[in-house]
Amino acid sequence: MARHRPLLATLLLAFVALAVAYSTLVPLGEAPDEVSHYAYVRWLATQRTLPPPDPDELVFGEVFQPPLYYALAAPLTAWLPTGPIPVENNPDYELADPVRRVRLQIQHAELRWPWRGEALAWHIARFAAIPLGLISVLATFFLAKAALPHDRGAALVAAAFVAFLPQFVYLNSVVSNDPLIIAISAALLAVLAPAIAAPERHVRRWLLVGLLGGLAVWTKSSGWLLAGSAGLAWLLTWQQPQRWQRLAALAATWLFVALPWLLITWQRSGDLLGVGLLRQVTEAQPQTLTPALFQSQLWGLYQSIWLGVGGAAHNTLPPLASIALALPLVVGALGLGVGWRRWSRDSRRLLLWLIAHLGLLFVGWMQWSLTVLGTGQGRLIFPALPALAVLMAAGWRALWPSRRAAMGMLLGFALFSALVLAAVVGPLYRGRPALAAPVAAVDASWQFGDGLTLLRYEFTRNEETVAGGTPGELYVEWLATQPLPDLRMRLHLVDETGAVVWQKEGTPSAGWDTTDVWPVGEPIAAWHRVVIPVESAAGWHRLLLSVVARDGDPLPIRGPDGTPYGDQVAVGGLWVE
Repeated sequence: MARHRPLLATLLLAFVALAVAYSTLVPLGEAPDEVSHYAYVRWLATQRTLPPPDPDELVFGEVFQPPLYYALAAPLTAWLPTGPIPVENNPDYELADPVRRVRLQIQHAELRWPWRGEALAWHIARFAAIPLGLISVLATFFLAKAALPHDRGAALVAAAFVAFLPQFVYLNSVVSNDPLIIAISAALLAVLAPAIAAPERHVRRWLLVGLLGGLAVWTKSSGWLLAGSAGLAWLLTWQQPQRWQRLAALAATWLFVALPWLLITWQRSGDLLGVGLLRQVTEAQPQTLTPALFQSQLWGLYQSIWLGVGGAAHNTLPPLASIALALPLVVGALGLGVGWRRWSRDSRRLLLWLIAHLGLLFVGWMQWSLTVLGTGQGRLIFPALPALAVLMAAGWRALWPSRRAAMGMLLGFALFSALVLAAVVGPLYRGRPALAAPVAAVDASWQFGDGLTLLRYEFTRNEETVAGGTPGELYVEWLATQPLPDLRMRLHLVDETGAVVWQKEGTPSAGWDTTDVWPVGEPIAAWHRVVIPVESAAGWHRLLLSVVARDGDPLPIRGPDGTPYGDQVAVGGLWVE
């Protein structure tokens, strides 16, 4: 252990640096369900009671969750003054469009650096997840030492695989209860592993496992799955002394810790597992889990094991990169077969137990896929990540047992994580899409209020005859001639009677930077989706554009020569069949 301390300490520091980078780079509210998770934290900090299933509250989507994670994070933010959480859904977000699917939320200036108020509280809650990640990495290290005690490099390789997995770093840099359930699962496995490997007469270890299991139930409903892994560990130690005392210690402690939450769940939901409340606040899976649907879910799960940033873990590595990353997993599995006979009987038992733990979490994920939408996310099986890391480390070390190979793996994992951050995640959130202007864009130079100019525009359906339901696009190119406040752009599609048949309000940049952070003198281009409703009446329709302040007041419009145009201008028109 002493020889590994400098490397382990360096590994942990590198993980912290990566997590801090993710936490500050990824905009607030852009992680899976992060708005609701953060609202839960602030609810406990201010109300000191469990949140109700009120659809008008931001916390609504997570009210079925057990409160342990939120109760740990709430005191860290309670000293800050509370106010409205500055979130606003981005109307330009579109999952199927690579450009429009980046920002779930409009990023207001008050969320940016320097952090104040709710933004500061939110980042503090994010940073609180980093120590949980350290626990998971350390627990993986000790789990590997117990499974492969004669391989000095395996523990470091397993810990590095977890610490430098981009999706794990990302999860431990945002507000979510996933880091806590992963840390508890890793700790439970690390505590149980020595008991499987060597006989022991005392039951204290099983009391600790029961405590961890009870805390898992207070963290996520899926924490009950860990009972299967603990029960299998007990069966593997059947020949050890005091088998029934160990089982009693495990079960009694687990139930003693979990019982209060079971009673609370029964009172709130009408059942012990909270299924009734879950169905109130989540979207049920409307389809039968067909082979095609399961294959799609499985592909999403696999891709987001490596990287899945965004609200639905939808921004992933390029498909070819994800496919190529299957190679080290396949090699690790082959290495398990190669090294199986070399390892001791105790090591083989431990590795089989870890395979069973991985399988149990996968079966739980399959059941969850039958229940709710949006389950193709790798984070849902990350309580099994320490087990996967140890299994892969065992396989790789069986093929390449030298110290130099172990150091190469550590360096390779670290470089991969840094490359993903710099080449994939960084450009995703820091940049702005480079958009080509249409050849026939109309030169306008209209002035909106003081300081905002619409340079050019083009409506792709202009003068066309289309059927209702036909999509269109509006290209706009803006220029800030002086610092601007946070403005909104409105689009109205009106029929021949002047009735509005479709409208949209969002940022002039189509969901990217708000105008209050636009650089002066630099053109900002955007494409805005326009929808011609299916039920639109036949006849001529005009597309009208206006710009409004946050309070809703429209800006006056002037032509290049100062001619007043009112507060909205036509940027296109079409005939609806």
